[in-house]
Amino acid sequence: MPRSRSKDSKRAYMIEQFERYFASWPIDVLADKFDMTVAEVERFARTVVFKRKPDHETAVQQLGLYFGGGHSSHIEIRLGLTYEQQERARKAWARAPRARVSDFEGERLRLFKKLYGCRSDNDLAEVFLCSQAVVEQVAQAHKLAKDKSWWAACQGEGETRMPRWSREEVALLRRVYKTRTNTEVAQLLQRSTKSVLSKAHLLGLTKTKAHLRRAGTANIRKRYAQK
Repeated sequence: MPRSRSKDSKRAYMIEQFERYFASWPIDVLADKFDMTVAEVERFARTVVFKRKPDHETAVQQLGLYFGGGHSSHIEIRLGLTYEQQERARKAWARAPRARVSDFEGERLRLFKKLYGCRSDNDLAEVFLCSQAVVEQVAQAHKLAKDKSWWAACQGEGETRMPRWSREEVALLRRVYKTRTNTEVAQLLQRSTKSVLSKAHLLGLTKTKAHLRRAGTANIRKRYAQK
């Protein structure tokens, strides 16, 4: 039963991440995040996450959120709009009045804050029908910053990412994670602590109560030793 809940938890997390980032993030970033191929990401999005598409009018209204963010084929998976339908909507969108800094309030500002972290300023200018200068001014006024994972992917730092997890590594992680510190597990697998924590979360792994008690006691002793 716990294993079943773990699988359900992982699936729910994947769906939540796909709904948030698919057609906004580069697809290879999602593939690396979940140790999937690009084809597997597209298939999971098409057959599970976005199996039910919005009606045409709603899809056209939502299309602006993905301008510049994803390939037209990925937007089609998400919204059900063909390339020709997307292009017609883009042309109509481009004829709308340009937005100013003072226009960013209420729902528009909420949406801007939601998208800013994982979209380029150029994309955002297209989405919100404004200049890049306006995008920069709104971001500065509200102290917004880009998502580190998205920024690294855009800067071509993907070559330095951890390699995909092998079955042997996953089996070892399942075996040792519960009773070893994250640093020890990372050293054992020759991976970063962040990579270990991310994979453990996806697999639904947790530490044993006995390990957490020992870790808590060790931390307390360490703090007192430093005083």
